[in-house]
Amino acid sequence: MALIGRAMSKSPMNLRTAVEPLTVALAVAVLLAAPSPASASDRTALVIANSDYGEHQLAQVKSDATAMAEALKREGFRVTLAENIGNKELKNSVEQFAKRTVTRGVSVLYFAGLAGQYQTYNSKGAWWNHLQGAGRPSDPRNPERDSLALPEIVKLFTDHSAATTNLLVLDVARPNPFHAGRGDQRAGLAPLEASELPNDMLVLTAAGPNTTVDGPSPFAAAMAKHLPRGRESVAKMIAAVSDDVKRQSGGKQHPTFTGSELAAAAAWSELAEGDFAEAESIKAGSRPGLQWINAAGMVFCWCPPGKFQMGSLEPARAGFEDAQQVEVTLTSGFWIGKYEVTQLEASRMKSGASRFPFPGKHVPLHMIQHEQAAKLAANLNDVERKAGRLPKDWEYALPTEAQWEYACRAGTTTRYSFGNDDSQLCRHANYADKSLLAEDGASAFSDPRFDDRVGRSLAIVGSYAPNPWGLHDMHGNVAEWCADRYAPQLVGGVNPLGDGKQKDQPAGVIRGGAWCSMAIYCESAFRNSEYSGGNAKGRDYIGVRLVLRKQ
Repeated sequence: MALIGRAMSKSPMNLRTAVEPLTVALAVAVLLAAPSPASASDRTALVIANSDYGEHQLAQVKSDATAMAEALKREGFRVTLAENIGNKELKNSVEQFAKRTVTRGVSVLYFAGLAGQYQTYNSKGAWWNHLQGAGRPSDPRNPERDSLALPEIVKLFTDHSAATTNLLVLDVARPNPFHAGRGDQRAGLAPLEASELPNDMLVLTAAGPNTTVDGPSPFAAAMAKHLPRGRESVAKMIAAVSDDVKRQSGGKQHPTFTGSELAAAAAWSELAEGDFAEAESIKAGSRPGLQWINAAGMVFCWCPPGKFQMGSLEPARAGFEDAQQVEVTLTSGFWIGKYEVTQLEASRMKSGASRFPFPGKHVPLHMIQHEQAAKLAANLNDVERKAGRLPKDWEYALPTEAQWEYACRAGTTTRYSFGNDDSQLCRHANYADKSLLAEDGASAFSDPRFDDRVGRSLAIVGSYAPNPWGLHDMHGNVAEWCADRYAPQLVGGVNPLGDGKQKDQPAGVIRGGAWCSMAIYCESAFRNSEYSGGNAKGRDYIGVRLVLRKQ
């Protein structure tokens, strides 16, 4: 069984695949269109202000959008403000925005302008909500021809957004003047069902279904005023906005919210000073755990240079015979992924449509071989250098085994980065617990004390508590490939790298526990090997975490 003992690497038992594999296309055509080499926040926002509709000018829209943009900036969002964009540009703007979202971040799309609900050939008789592009419609009798359907927007976020909370705010309560004379036209927006949205998306509309509001709307001002409540939860912010708008309108305007309770419970906490690097170009970090975000939305944490004892204090324990302690010196600091590479991040490193098998885009990439993992890093280097975002003396790579353990320990000397008590592992790792045993009776080694309800599956990255340097899932979820070839004993010294010259060890090193690991095999010092030759197969318990370092 995967990672349940040392014998795994030599004669692994058959394991039914818990999740379907994601095909990793190693030829990278386009990463994404983000022009910025780095960002200073995991919160992104796109504010669209469509006020120019030919003879119909919406005077309030520009000031409302400006107020929203400023409020979002105060809350730590990186804001893009777009004004008077047509239908084609509208779709492109939403898609490119979704591609700029950050892994496990928060995104807000605010649209102020005209909208409507229509029955089109795509909707197959259902009433679909549409956001209208700026300008006079090419056919004023059919404004839907110059609009973007809400289901298309939802699909763009489903395919491309790395954020785990996506809030779509539709400030479209005003009557659509192009509907005049259409006797069969319904007012306002059609009602939405939570089942129509992915679990990470919420939609807030300025008015209730099938209703419009004449005159100025207090909605945008209420949003700007109560946006800080999102630090507590999105649900509390929305409740405050709704109450404010109802009060100011005398009960005539009722903002409506649709989405999952899980997404509504999300919050953005107030950023600590210096939490994210502001660098315009890649450079060394100033302190352990400082975060930096690349153009693919991948978050990295800084690990400073240092010296540490690598390996186990108790090598005689089962599974640690090859982890005799050695002293290691790392002369250069490095950035390492805050999370394991996700399926969406991998898809952003290749061309073609994004399709994510169960359990979804936010879980770790898996079923990946050692050579594929190394190629993934090499291709990312090529794309980022061509885009001018990666200096010649920096590179993305697999971490060395020493870098991995150094980052995992984060300055600690205990069995785990949080101490020696394995009863706390459930807070930090997706590992073999009661839910796995319930789904697979063969997993008798599972820890019956705890149940994270994940079972025979992967957890969304970042679902568990981080280590002292802000890194998640170092002790579980999927084991991670390192750059080294496996050696029967740790290699110490200065910047060590196992070269695997031993003829009987054609294997790569994997580190960290997995969803099917016992607690002992989730410890910081535990190391294992996996065959990585030409006929190697991907495993559903092995993924990858990248580093960014000076060459």
